Amino acid sequence: MISSAVLVFLSAYMPESMAAKIALAVPLAVLLYTLKFIFTRRDDDEMQPVTLPLCPLRTISPFFRRRFDFLREGFQLTGESVYQFKILRQTVVVVSGAQARREFFQSRELDLASGFQALSGAIPTIPGITTNLDQRAIATIHRRLAAAQSSDRLSQLIPQILDDAARILDGWGPSGTLDPFERIAEITFQTNVRALACTELASAPETVARLRALYATLDAAATPASVLLPWLPTPSAVRRLRATRAIYHIVRGAVDARLAARAHGEDARAGDTMQMLVDAGDVPLVIVGFVMGLIIAGARSTGTTASWLITFLAGHPHWQEKAAQEVAQLLRAHAPPSLPSPSSPPSPLATTAPAPAPAPALAAALARVPLGAWERETPVLDALPWAFDPARFVRGGGAGGGKEGGGKEEGGQEDGGADEGGKEGGDGAGAYVGWGAGETVCLGQRLARLQLKLVAALVVRAFELRAVGRDGRVLDALPRPNWNDSLTCKPAEEERCFLRYTRRTADGDASSDSD
Repeated sequence: MISSAVLVFLSAYMPESMAAKIALAVPLAVLLYTLKFIFTRRDDDEMQPVTLPLCPLRTISPFFRRRFDFLREGFQLTGESVYQFKILRQTVVVVSGAQARREFFQSRELDLASGFQALSGAIPTIPGITTNLDQRAIATIHRRLAAAQSSDRLSQLIPQILDDAARILDGWGPSGTLDPFERIAEITFQTNVRALACTELASAPETVARLRALYATLDAAATPASVLLPWLPTPSAVRRLRATRAIYHIVRGAVDARLAARAHGEDARAGDTMQMLVDAGDVPLVIVGFVMGLIIAGARSTGTTASWLITFLAGHPHWQEKAAQEVAQLLRAHAPPSLPSPSSPPSPLATTAPAPAPAPALAAALARVPLGAWERETPVLDALPWAFDPARFVRGGGAGGGKEGGGKEEGGQEDGGADEGGKEGGDGAGAYVGWGAGETVCLGQRLARLQLKLVAALVVRAFELRAVGRDGRVLDALPRPNWNDSLTCKPAEEERCFLRYTRRTADGDASSDSD
């Protein structure tokens, strides 16, 4: 050992106790100097972005704990719209501004999956199955995802998604208060399992709940240590490993059962996505990776968007009613026999109040609306997930602006709009990227849009909603998303809000006063 040799050498010239201290300090100093050299070494290339003037060890905690604030502070420290910093050996480049955004989203050299894996860690990590895939496997997954969103497949899914959502909504009861970031996300997780996995899993509520809990464990265990040093057996890394293994066994069990049924000549054609993969001849590991990865990718993004969408509707009754009226119009046009009558004030001569409309009956009526109508005849529902001020996107709109929504980002800068597919609009090119932009777009956006519309349509026609605080009082202003929570953007604990709901009657009215 070098330390032992140094100790023997120094003991000849000084007391042994002092020699021991120096013998331990020397290699430690060398190690620290080496780490400093590695982490603080800068490239003198003038074309490189300016480097954040912080030791890389000091960037780890704020990047994972309060990412949005940390990145914003970086712009203030550097005074530049583009800068870089290191997290251990990973170099992170941060961009802002229209030109930088265009270059970022149009680049063919950037790998979104690799960046997500290196800096997020909130996906099941199984090399060769969910991560570290070769280009051929990635291309196969993209083709299968496109096939899972064909018009025929989505038309088949509409009644199934509505049935799943109605079953959960019926469990809410006629009125009450709930946490939208828990209960709305529960609906979209269920519908994602239905759309991207198989009938056996989606039709077993206990299994769906178990999967959701396991994915939540993955989220909670995505600590700096488990992401940056996955080989280190920290408690969070162990929890991640166990959760990933449990998810794998659940999905692999369903795949094996489906393959066994096919091998025995049983008619296993459930018409679901898993059967599509089996019929395409995909090997079990590809099917497992497809299901494991896409369920959570869709559930997180769609669940977060749906939770905020319903929260904003609850906080803006004007837009809530516009959405409900649009859904009523769809029913009038495409499902007249099952149409609930338009909202109207109750007759003063009525002696009994109409019964609350059951969610399954409403779901059955909505299921008769064809896919084309959901995709082309819903300007209000199309607009709602995209912006705080939906009036900007409604054709010929503008009504409902002002008090009902803001058109400015924090700091007063006018935010740019986006049309379908994330194309840039307005003055702020690329300022709103919604479903992606350039070379980086959401490949599952057709399914995600449909899910959002179906869930929103069912909720606004089944319930009257109000956003309330912990004390039950209607909020004057909704909380802002907590951008430091990169997965769900849930409001900070001190700003949490809840939804108070009252089931509407068959006439479309609330069955009791919700204020």
